[in-house]
Amino acid sequence: MKLRTLFCNRTALKKDITRFAPAWALYSVMLLLTLFIMASEGSDYSRTEVLVSHTGFMVVLNMIYGYINGQILFGDLFNTRHCNALHAMPLRRECWYMTHVIAGLLFSLVPNTIFALAVLPLLGTGAMMALYWLVAVTLQYLFFFGLAVCSALCVGNRFAMALVYTITNFLSMIIYVLYYNLYQPLLEGVEVSEEVAYRFCPVVQMMTEDNILMEVLHDNSEVYAERKVAEIVMGDGWGYLAVCAVIGVALLGLALALYRRRKLESAGDFMALKALEPVFLVLYTMALVVFFYMFGILFEMDYLFMGVGVLVGYFTGRMLLMRTTRVFQPKAFLWLAVFVAVLVGSLLVTAADPLGLTKRVPARAEVEQVKVSTSYNPKYGNEPFLTETEDIELARRMHRMILDGQGETKYDDMSYITMSFLYELENGTSLIRSYPVAINSPVGVLFEAFGSRPEFVLGSDEVDTFMDGMYSVHLSLNNSDVGGDMALSGNEDLVCGLAEALMADCAAGTMNQEWAYQNDAESVGWLEFNYRTQDGVYRYVSVRIDTDDANTVAYLKEYQDIFQAKFG
Repeated sequence: MKLRTLFCNRTALKKDITRFAPAWALYSVMLLLTLFIMASEGSDYSRTEVLVSHTGFMVVLNMIYGYINGQILFGDLFNTRHCNALHAMPLRRECWYMTHVIAGLLFSLVPNTIFALAVLPLLGTGAMMALYWLVAVTLQYLFFFGLAVCSALCVGNRFAMALVYTITNFLSMIIYVLYYNLYQPLLEGVEVSEEVAYRFCPVVQMMTEDNILMEVLHDNSEVYAERKVAEIVMGDGWGYLAVCAVIGVALLGLALALYRRRKLESAGDFMALKALEPVFLVLYTMALVVFFYMFGILFEMDYLFMGVGVLVGYFTGRMLLMRTTRVFQPKAFLWLAVFVAVLVGSLLVTAADPLGLTKRVPARAEVEQVKVSTSYNPKYGNEPFLTETEDIELARRMHRMILDGQGETKYDDMSYITMSFLYELENGTSLIRSYPVAINSPVGVLFEAFGSRPEFVLGSDEVDTFMDGMYSVHLSLNNSDVGGDMALSGNEDLVCGLAEALMADCAAGTMNQEWAYQNDAESVGWLEFNYRTQDGVYRYVSVRIDTDDANTVAYLKEYQDIFQAKFG
């Protein structure tokens, strides 16, 4: 009777550990290679840096390793004979399940712990990094192992598990590619950043630079080979990683609930849960559409290949589910017609825009501040936010003019820029709209002067603020190799005069940097400023100077000897 109530069966656990030893042994070899690489480095700092960079590699390794462990530990569910034989033993399903899960966790935790202990002597003052690394890779593994086990409980054979696991991991990327190519062209101005897809794709998000799990600060005064780890700080990816781990644990709980209700005769079927068959068919078809689209780009027939992907994905998906090639019945074509009708209908509704997404210009009372940018993603632009009422009204006016068709001209040989509006609203939300705008259109002419304002060109509308923290100026001329850095020390008045000349040209409306590449004026060269803000952030401003920037050009010619430059 005790065997039927055990939380974990010791004999079965030992069997899992010994039977699947090649899996965790191969994983240990991968860790051993990293240990050798770290040992070959010549300083504590370099070895700690290797361990930090290794955390990103562990995301891919844990994705593969979690899948392998989930498949081998629950592989008996995919074979009818093994499934019936094992479940005839006097062990409850909960016991079988928890035994396999504990074995899967040990397959990761034990090798990783041994590795962390082995690298401790190599890290010196950065020894705590080994603990952080262990926690990070364990949280990574929890998510992928939980997803793998849940995938195993939803399907009936190994190939099905591989498909479900892969599609689920990259589902957000699949959806984004379809949206970007089918729906976004119908929503003029509405931009959905790929960052949204990254956010819901843990494989990608855990590896992005913005989610570095750990950073190492070092003493710059020492020689590189002798750098010591001065401080270890936590990166901003820990919160996201913890959420992924919680999701992994929740998936393990869901998998247990599915295991309790699993029918043994489903072993060998493609999907163990019949209710998930239409869901799999839709997602698998979407994945094939994206695959064919990527392939079609090579031949510049992407949309044609997307159509082929719909047919191939739908019918091969039915073949997998029904385990036969005889799927070309009238009923199959009927459901294909329904699928295509829903797709076309969603495109028509998107084009009709019943919610008015493409025509929305926030009311003045809704807007807290606005940024007008010449990039697709104004969140990361250097342009300042505008808070004055007249500035916000001017931005809203340009936005309405674009919607009224005043961002284009009748000429064929016109140049375009991307013009974006980022509204920060009073309710705490943001609204981003981006449009192609011709430079000789009414909106383009209005924006030429608007973008010449000193806060856009120089980052400040006051000479004193611009000069605050300035420590070097560099001049590069197009017609001469002569020119170079001019230290600020001892030349404050000269640089201040240069800043005043720049601001005079900004007021004249000739300094718009986007227009510098579009107008007919000849380029003179570049002025580059390096300064430090009051909060200690180092900034860099690069300004292109053209012949129509009369005040700046005259000032540079007057003091060309001091600037070590020669104007031809």
